[in-house]
Amino acid sequence: MSEEREDARGPAKRRGSLRELASSAVLIAAVATVLGAGRLLQTAPEPPAPTPPTPTTIPPLSLGSTLSPETAPAPAPSPAAVPPSQPAPRPRRDEPDEPLPPLAARAAADLTRLASQDGAWTAQLLLACKTDTVERLLGSEPEAAKLFVLPAEFRGESCFRVCFGSYASAKEAAAAADRPATLRGASVRAIAVAEVLR
Repeated sequence: MSEEREDARGPAKRRGSLRELASSAVLIAAVATVLGAGRLLQTAPEPPAPTPPTPTTIPPLSLGSTLSPETAPAPAPSPAAVPPSQPAPRPRRDEPDEPLPPLAARAAADLTRLASQDGAWTAQLLLACKTDTVERLLGSEPEAAKLFVLPAEFRGESCFRVCFGSYASAKEAAAAADRPATLRGASVRAIAVAEVLR
């Protein structure tokens, strides 16, 4: 009688073993597919560099005013840039970071320079969200090296503050009597250095 029970269990055991074997094979195939796709993504070629935009005429800069962010629509990606059959390549973690654009690099250096000053206040001359506006001011100011270009966020956009000096009080910063002669006609806003360094 015990032999009959073993015979009855034998086919059930074999079916269970076949199911486990089939499940294992499916799992191994899925892992191999994922690994192959990962290898393909790592070796995907770099996309072609975008063509530079055509220069536009920029109106003259009014110093001392706070500019609201320009609302230019973001350009839609070209359908030819990434073929639909291939996913966009992801940056590899072992590659070095790209260098900062010149204005962003200056802003990082100026943050450090302002933090080393003694005063608790600085004089804001301009808030702009277009790099062209800031670069134009720096290019037209003979004493541009004395200005601080600082990163700022305005209504959710990344912008820049152009400030001058380091002062002990808000009143001194608002007057900014020692600013360059070419910038004396501009209105000034006192900004706490601690607010800028956040």
